[in-house]
Amino acid sequence: MFNHFRTSIHGFFNRRPLNPAAISLLIMGIALLAFSIKTLGQGFFHDDWHHVYYAYYYGLDGLKQFLFFDSRPFAYIVYWPLFSLIGFSAFNWHVLVLVLRVGVVLTFFGYLNLIWPEHKKENGLIAALFLVYPVFQVQPNSVSYALHWVTYLMFMLSILFMILALGKTKFKVAFTFLSLFFEAFHLLMIEYFAGIELIRPFLLWFAFRDIPVRQRTNKVFLYWLPYLIVLVVYAGFRASFSQLLGYDRNSPVILLGLFSDPIHSIVFLIQSSLRDMADVLLTAWNDTYDPATIDFSVFTNIWVWGLALLAGLVSLIYFSIVRGQENTQDEQAVWAKSLFVLGLIFVILGLLPTWISGRTFFQLYDLFDDRLALPSMFGASMVWVGGIFYLIREKKFGYLIVCVMLGLAVGLQLRTNNIYARGWQKQQQFYWQLYWRAPYIEPGTALISEGEIFPLMGVHPTAYAVNALYQPNESVKEFNYAFFASGEHIGGWKAFQQGNVLTDLRFGTAFKGSSRDSLTILYSPENNQCLWILRPEDARIRNMPNLTYSSLPLSNIDRIRKTSLSDQYPPRAIFGSEPEHTWCFYYQKAELARQYEDWTTVIELWHQAQEKNFLPGSGPEFVVFIEGFANTNDWDSAVNLTIASSKYGNNIRPTLCEFWADLLPSLPASPDKDNAYRRVNEKLQCDA
Repeated sequence: MFNHFRTSIHGFFNRRPLNPAAISLLIMGIALLAFSIKTLGQGFFHDDWHHVYYAYYYGLDGLKQFLFFDSRPFAYIVYWPLFSLIGFSAFNWHVLVLVLRVGVVLTFFGYLNLIWPEHKKENGLIAALFLVYPVFQVQPNSVSYALHWVTYLMFMLSILFMILALGKTKFKVAFTFLSLFFEAFHLLMIEYFAGIELIRPFLLWFAFRDIPVRQRTNKVFLYWLPYLIVLVVYAGFRASFSQLLGYDRNSPVILLGLFSDPIHSIVFLIQSSLRDMADVLLTAWNDTYDPATIDFSVFTNIWVWGLALLAGLVSLIYFSIVRGQENTQDEQAVWAKSLFVLGLIFVILGLLPTWISGRTFFQLYDLFDDRLALPSMFGASMVWVGGIFYLIREKKFGYLIVCVMLGLAVGLQLRTNNIYARGWQKQQQFYWQLYWRAPYIEPGTALISEGEIFPLMGVHPTAYAVNALYQPNESVKEFNYAFFASGEHIGGWKAFQQGNVLTDLRFGTAFKGSSRDSLTILYSPENNQCLWILRPEDARIRNMPNLTYSSLPLSNIDRIRKTSLSDQYPPRAIFGSEPEHTWCFYYQKAELARQYEDWTTVIELWHQAQEKNFLPGSGPEFVVFIEGFANTNDWDSAVNLTIASSKYGNNIRPTLCEFWADLLPSLPASPDKDNAYRRVNEKLQCDA
């Protein structure tokens, strides 16, 4: 029986039942594995909030203003139809960019097969590696990168139709027109793929490889000429952006410097190319095999490595059973060498716009700047597959190595998306807790934080998210709220504490307020704390960040109103449904009730939380309820809560002692009050 089973398996693999076109199914499966498990359940990050805020509240005019100041004056042609079609659901945007990403990869796979039809299996490996190449790990930034993926798809379609137009077909003119249209379209939307446009003559050279060199050269130039004209016209337009539009975030300083300071510009280009190629081709892989992630005491590591192994094994089996054309070792070497060289050229051309603007991927590489390497990803995949198959002539070992790389890249994407998932959870908790504590905040209020409170965001995106939470200003030119972190842009703490003017300007929208109208916040859920909107009296709390104490004296909770202006806020389309009420809901509502001295509500909220077995995770969160019981003359409960909260570390005891010392003079004299203070004093040893 065993021999029969072995013979059957051997026969199955020898028959190679799958057609190379079936590789597309594998690519879609890897995409779902790497990008749907965590990504589709996330929300908005970083620059997503800019797009969402302007589009949701100010429509097409808001988008036009934002994209104009973002040096993308025509991008509204992409964004407005997308917002009109799929709305403001984060899930819809995540699905969109996943579909676009797969579309880009499959289009790339298609034109590889047209140029190298005898290497369809290897083309599939290149496409699969391109799909998950680890230099780009920001798939969850769905809205802000939707434009990049749309234009990437337009670029790939332009290349595909250009190649299709080379054949003897009655659609030659139509294909050429479509190719030129897609070229012009993606160039006008965004400049990231302008450099990679220069791959056309290289692809044409390989497409005409069967004809004599002189005739080949003429045909390449003839077919490339209309695309070159479009590119030259665009380059002239882009170089004069600041003169035409009055504003340019990405001025081509190095391109202009080739005329004014050629030596410095050439040295910069050479150095940048060497650094960035090393980054894209080598450094990008470092995190895929980080030894720190081989820790199976962490459940996340177990399932991530398990799925990475699954992706690698399935890919290896898949490519083993797909039919492929047998090539001699010499033919394979020629193809692999050509692929490697072309890949290197494509990597360089993909990074060219970054260098022309005076930046380098090496200097900027972090989770906010992965987009700079997007145009180079398919070239990098060509380099790796070409290099592996050139050095390793036995194909099955080449498949093995590339599939191991695929698995490692899938694992990194899964880990990154898991980090984003935790980041979105932290964001959601913050927005809803802010709304529970402050149903409405007077316009002109600045939120002051010791530092950035979210990973994967930044200060300005947080400001946009806060502005999206409440009713906006009628004018797109004005923000109602601002967010300042780490003491930046507040004019110095001395001026701040004296009551200075706070301003902020972003994409044509300005904020103006006073430091006396600010709110100091502290948000550390990782320390089992809810969001704290602090009062000057909270300076008694120990171990808060130093900068918190600097802004605290001017934290003005009178800016908070008891009720929202409308039940339309927060917009559920953006922030999702209100989450389940846990401890922090009752704490925030109690803080709001204390602000309006509604002590009965404070006590009711405490009892409601107790009925559901919710307790604070941090000692200072007891204080609002202690004060509630004291103000309703329930001194026994006030004392008992004080003693309970004192068990949350030694640093809480001085806070409680000072709280009681400040509380007593404000309440009517009574024997019960004096007895309560004596009991607290003895238990906490306040006089010691």
